[in-house]
Amino acid sequence: MKLAPLRIDSQAEDALRANLPSHRRLLKWLSQYSPLLIYYEVPYGRRSVEVQLKGRSGFPVDAWGFTGLPLTTVDELCHLLQQRMNWPNANFYPCDPIRLLLLEEYDEFASLQFFIDVRDRLGTTLSNSEIQELCREGQTLEGFVRDLLARNLQKPIIAHHPS
Repeated sequence: MKLAPLRIDSQAEDALRANLPSHRRLLKWLSQYSPLLIYYEVPYGRRSVEVQLKGRSGFPVDAWGFTGLPLTTVDELCHLLQQRMNWPNANFYPCDPIRLLLLEEYDEFASLQFFIDVRDRLGTTLSNSEIQELCREGQTLEGFVRDLLARNLQKPIIAHHPS
């Protein structure tokens, strides 16, 4: 079975943006004249990823098994990503682009909290440049996990998420 990585569905994103209810269109227009945050637009691509994740039937244990990465580590990181980024599930494929998985819903605090959790769980501190390198264009979730583990992490990860 070939796994299809997450992608941005431009047609769906554009259709959702074009079909704003009239009150949301008014708030969007007013926001350009107000210093207050009265309208917020979900980042482009976020809806596409949510729809695709909801369509996935379960965590792809076989696909992750072929990567040779420790499944407990992968499982823990996937659930951290789901929790902090507020995704509908943690059914991430190794080939999923990490940049799409780090699309914030509202602000940058979610991804910041994710990296704080990674630091706490893995016992490593990542600089801004290291985070940028881990999340470079074209980086997959598998590559992200591999690069994290290649940093000589000292603490083992213990999965403790609800099943």
